[in-house]
Amino acid sequence: MMKLTTKEFVETYGTIEQRESYERTGKLATRTKNSIMKSIEKDYIVEIQKEGRNSFYIVTKREVPRLDNYEDCMEVILCTMLDREPNNQIVVTTSYIMENFGVVNDKYYKVKRLSKDNKEGYCKINELSLENFHLICNDTTLRDKVDYTLKKLEDRRVCRIDRTYRVSYCIESVGEDGEITNRVAKTYTPSETLINKILEEEYLYLSSLDEKASMASLIKQGKMIQFQNTMNLRLKDSILQELYKNIKLKENEEIKFNFYYKAKVITSTETIMKVEKAKTYYQKAIQTLNELSVQTMQKKVNDRKCDLNGKITTIEQLDKFKLDGNKLIDLLVKISD
Repeated sequence: MMKLTTKEFVETYGTIEQRESYERTGKLATRTKNSIMKSIEKDYIVEIQKEGRNSFYIVTKREVPRLDNYEDCMEVILCTMLDREPNNQIVVTTSYIMENFGVVNDKYYKVKRLSKDNKEGYCKINELSLENFHLICNDTTLRDKVDYTLKKLEDRRVCRIDRTYRVSYCIESVGEDGEITNRVAKTYTPSETLINKILEEEYLYLSSLDEKASMASLIKQGKMIQFQNTMNLRLKDSILQELYKNIKLKENEEIKFNFYYKAKVITSTETIMKVEKAKTYYQKAIQTLNELSVQTMQKKVNDRKCDLNGKITTIEQLDKFKLDGNKLIDLLVKISD
C-alpha cells in the first residue's frame, strides 16, 4: 500500500500529457483524475483520503487483477492452455473454447446436439416452448463474442490464429471372428486437395439452399447439424480414400471415419508465454468469463421487444420468451458453484 500526494499520484500513474498538464497548472482536473484511476483500476484499488485541504491517494495492489471483460479473461485462459502444450499450440473448435473457457456450461452442446424428438422431450420436462428453445439456443451472441475477442487477441499479437480442417477417425483392430477388439481415436490433417474438395461440397450445398446462404445463417436457423450430417455423408468416400492412402495399418486393422470439422490452430511463443505466466488466476478468469456470459445473455433475453416481423408478436409470447430464456441461461450457460 502506498500513500501518495496528488503530485506523486500523477507522476507515478499519469500519461506524459497528464503529467505535463499538472506541471503547467498545478491542479488535477476531475476528468484527468478519473481517467488515471480508471487506467489502473485493473491492478490497483485507489481510495482518496482528505486531510484538510490536501488529498492523498491510498493505492493498494490487488491480489488478483480486476477481471471485468471478455478480452482479459480469455487472454488468461488461452495463454494458460498454450503454456501447457508443446510448441505453445492448440488445435480447437469454437465450441471447445466456449465450453472449456467457461462461456457456457458442459450441458450446452449436449442439449444443442439432441435429436428433434429428444429436444422436444427436454423442453417438455423443463416446461419450455420448443420455439423459444430454438430462438435462444440458435442465437450466435456468445459465439460472436468469442470470435471477436480472439481476433482482438490476435491483433495484439498475443497469438496467431490459422483456420484449418481436421478429420476425426478411429483405427479399429478386428479379431478372427470379425469382432472389434480395440479402437483408438485419432485426428488427421487433410491435404490441400481434400480441403478444396470439402470447400467445393460446402459451397454446392449452400448454393442449393439460397444464393446468400451462409454458415452463420445455418446456425441461426438451427440447421447446422443437418448440414454437418449431409457433408459427412457426401465426403465420406473421399476422406476414407485419403486416410487409407496415408495411414499405415496392420493386417487386422481398419479405419472408421467419424466426421470432419473446422478448427482453429492457435499458436504463441515462449517469449510471450514468459510474460503471460505471471497471470496465475486461471480459475478466477473462467468464473468471471461465465458470469459475463450469463449477464450478456440475460440482457439479450430481458431487453427483447415484440418483433412484429418475427416469432414474437404479443406481450404473452414475449413474457414466455423471457421466462424460458432465463431458465435456459440457468440450465445451459451458468456454471453451478
